[in-house]
Amino acid sequence: MIHTMQQTAVDELLSLRLRDLKESIGGLGADVYQKQETVRMKTAAIILISGFLLFNGFSHAEASTAKRFDKTTKTCRLITYQDVRDGYKLFQSDCKSCHYRGNKEHAKFLYSESKVRKGWNRVFATKYTRCAKNGSWSKLTAQQLAVINDYLFQNAADTVGPNAIPIGKLG
Repeated sequence: MIHTMQQTAVDELLSLRLRDLKESIGGLGADVYQKQETVRMKTAAIILISGFLLFNGFSHAEASTAKRFDKTTKTCRLITYQDVRDGYKLFQSDCKSCHYRGNKEHAKFLYSESKVRKGWNRVFATKYTRCAKNGSWSKLTAQQLAVINDYLFQNAADTVGPNAIPIGKLG
């Protein structure tokens, strides 16, 4: 009987210890879970911030401006993306309407790489071409001619490849 009482007391003590141990492990499990959740949240925040900074950096890569001295107005023009885009549209609608392969007006086929930068600037500064002399340019404003020149300057033959001249090295 004493032995049974001792055994019962030991069993009770062990069950109390086991319950305390389970509670402490359960508490540790909650702490571990909370720490894991905190690490996940921090990782997600770092990924989101990194993605934002990376995307924001790439979006500004195209925003740089080039410079071109315009002999017609005797000013330095800052060539923006908008100017190049507008110049392309005007070149396609006004210049390429005559200057395409096999045209009936016998106008020379032109594209942006037909001349180097200095050549395009000379065309617009001296207006020596047949188009300028026969009045085809008269329907365009000075600003429209300037943005067409900006487009052609930005995409001229000497702007790509191993012989490309950096913008700052133009004479």
